[in-house]
Amino acid sequence: MSLKSIVVSGITAVCLCFNALAAPKRTPEPARAFSACAYQLNDPEKICTPIEINGVKVNKNADVELAPASLNKMMTAHLLLKHMASKGHKLDDPFTYVSREDAEIGRTGERNKQAITDGRTLRYRKSRPDLLKGLPEDHVFTYRDFISAMLVFSANDFTAAAARLIALDGKQETFARMMTDEGKAIGLKDTEFKTASGMPWPGQHTTAEDMSTLVHHLVKTYGTDQFNSMFGQPSAIIAGIEVPGHIRLIQNGAIAGGKSGFDNGGASLAGSVERGNYGIAFSTLGSPNGRTRDSFTKSMLDRIFNALIPSATAKEPVKPTQPKPKAAKKKPAAKAPAAANK
Repeated sequence: MSLKSIVVSGITAVCLCFNALAAPKRTPEPARAFSACAYQLNDPEKICTPIEINGVKVNKNADVELAPASLNKMMTAHLLLKHMASKGHKLDDPFTYVSREDAEIGRTGERNKQAITDGRTLRYRKSRPDLLKGLPEDHVFTYRDFISAMLVFSANDFTAAAARLIALDGKQETFARMMTDEGKAIGLKDTEFKTASGMPWPGQHTTAEDMSTLVHHLVKTYGTDQFNSMFGQPSAIIAGIEVPGHIRLIQNGAIAGGKSGFDNGGASLAGSVERGNYGIAFSTLGSPNGRTRDSFTKSMLDRIFNALIPSATAKEPVKPTQPKPKAAKKKPAAKAPAAANK
């Protein structure tokens, strides 16, 4: 290499390093998408209305398709509760067992044509097997055990077992179609479910607006108290063993109930919270990590409630923004006929 080439290469390298140092660092967004709607607790219909603060909608990228991850389990739990009701059963009635095959199905997904086998399982965990130690493989869990395992621990093996028993042919893909059909029926316009657990799969997607719509439907269907008792457990007793939860905003009381999720698209959370006479159904999708997701969600909820709930001197609460009806165009007044000459 000639001396000239060496000098040029050196100068180029120095310039590139300088540019890299001088370039401002990009701060990742706290969330890729956010959606929330508000309803009044004394409204028997609990109509949920999009929110505006100072004329600006709080929703962000609410219709952008993203991965639902374990938020799928909200729909799986909903179908399990519908199945329970159709059989005339109650939460403490026996439901089914969880097999090793359920665990394999639950922990398996696909991304970029590559199989993924790292799904979170409870019944056949590789670490901390003491959580359900001593239970025989054919142990039959109750409906309540299943709800708690899916919502508190986010157990993929329990979702696979639920899909096996509820789907007519016992297949997860059939159950996923049931999930999608139920979603369409309740207003999830842009959601396609492919797995009961939320493990990644080609063609599986949702939006922040759809997930907040799902939360609102669950609150409206089961009532605030039952939703909170199922979706707001900081920990749960499953088959006599205490199993810890992991949603910090539930544990510290910032939200009443919800479900978290995480995949390579980021950390997500959907849930419900009530203050004063208002309830908020919300979803945050695609945060860089769980702490950022929780901090962003809490700040957004505080901001919304500060706008909805009046100060001590206010006479009337600020209501969620309703679309303003277009004013009818006024017709020009007819001219009076000219007076006749006398």
